[in-house]
Order: sequence, then C-alpha cells, then structure tokens
Amino acid sequence: RAILLISVLLFEEKMESNGAKSRLIVGLDIDTLYRAEFFVRLLKDDVGGFKIGYELALAMLKNIITPKLDETAITNALTIRRIFKHLKSGPENKKIFWDFKFHDIMNTVAAASVQMTDLGATMFSVHASAGEEAIKAAVKNRKDSKVFGVTVLTSFDNEKCVSIFGNSVNEKVLQFAKTLLDAGADGIICSPLEVEMLRKCSEFDRLRIATPGSRPSWYEKNDQKRVMTPTQAVLAGADLLIISRPILNSPKEIGNPADAARRIVEEINEALAILKERKSSA
Repeated sequence: RAILLISVLLFEEKMESNGAKSRLIVGLDIDTLYRAEFFVRLLKDDVGGFKIGYELALAMLKNIITPKLDETAITNALTIRRIFKHLKSGPENKKIFWDFKFHDIMNTVAAASVQMTDLGATMFSVHASAGEEAIKAAVKNRKDSKVFGVTVLTSFDNEKCVSIFGNSVNEKVLQFAKTLLDAGADGIICSPLEVEMLRKCSEFDRLRIATPGSRPSWYEKNDQKRVMTPTQAVLAGADLLIISRPILNSPKEIGNPADAARRIVEEINEALAILKERKSSA
C-alpha cells in the first residue's frame, strides 16, 4: 500500500508541475488515420494527452487487415506508427489513455491489461460494474500504467441509471467508487456532477478523478446529460478533463482545434489559480 501511495503522489506531483495543460486529454473519437495524425500533430504541444477508444482503435485495425493490397496495409501501418511517434515526441511523452472499458471475467481482463501495458498505455479503463475481482486483475497486471474505472456514463440521466443499475446516479457512483478503491484502482471516471460528492469523502482521496462530461460555455451539450464547464469541473475537484468534440469540432468563432484547446487550458489554469488562493487563505 505504501508503494501504491507513493505512485499516486508522484502522479499527482507530475500533474501539478506540468500545470493546466497536463490535465486536458483530447478524445480522438474519429474514424480515419489521416484525421488522427492531423489532430495529434496539431494538438500535441497544447494538451496533456490523448484518449483512444473503440472507434479509432478499430479503424487502425481495419486499415491494416482489410486493404486488398499489402502495400496499402503497410502504408497504413506506417501511418499508425507515425501517430504514436508524435505522441512520444517533445520534452515529455503525452498521456495515452486507452479507453476500452474492460468488462469481462477476471482472466480475460487480466490478459487484456497485459496487452494495454505493452502498448505503452499511461492509463486504461475498466468498467466498475465488472466487479472487484476483474478490477483487481487489471490492477495486478497494470505494470506502470494507471487503471481508471468507469462508473455511470455521462449520457445517462437518473432515470436511465435506475433502469439499468437499479439505483440513482449518485448511489451507483459512490458504490462503484468504493469497489474501485477496494480493488486498488488508481482513478475513477464519472461526470463532473459527481466529483464534489466524491471529494467530500476523504476515503476516496487516493483516487484521481477523470471526467468526460466537461463542456465549455461556448459549446453545445450534444448527447451529454450530466455536464459542467471545465472551470466548474476543476473547482469541484476533477484532476483530468477528457474533452473531444469541443476541440475536434471547434466552433468557427473560437478558431481552429488548437485555439479551442488553448482556450480550455486557460480556463483550467484560472480554476487552478482560484483553488490555490483558496488553499492559501484557508
């Protein structure tokens, strides 16, 4: 447990030293290798990392397996390798968050976690509803990666959560957080609306909180039901903000995706300054 605590503290210290930028992870929710490379090259100096989920991961696999010509598959494979070289370029590597939400039997999750760490994942996700044994299997095989547990999807409202999990959002998030804590996970993924509730429970202090439900005031909510602005999320206690569409599909009045990312980082930085002032005056 002492080693685990030291690891968490070092992770937190690194985030603090890198400032606001390190807290922003861009979700590469896109389906082409060309666009993935474009966005990584454009954004790598302005954000803390990138999330790779089902869509892009399957697109990478598809572009190697399905081409009729070997030459095309090789070209695509080289593009994928280039993308990851960009992720590792610069003064320090960017966070690579593989978001597969593992939800399976213990042995399957253990084997998948080994593959995640071999891929160089800074973080990867399991679903908390997979249960404590499956989460422990991921933790046991994480090596240098961090295991984050998904709780209730941000597209769920309270009614949908009750219909699927049998309890309200807050009740399920608390229950899942306890499961993740007991299993030794490093972090929890929830909407910004549950962050303050978790931060009021000191038993969860060890868990880092990542939230995909942040929407700047200048961007529409889309299919997200439980959202806050980046400022509100950080002030509530979120450590990492996972944001996709407001950056990848930035409004014209905001500028290009890099402009949108920088604007969000400025917002995070202002929130961190407020937190620092509150801490010093406490």
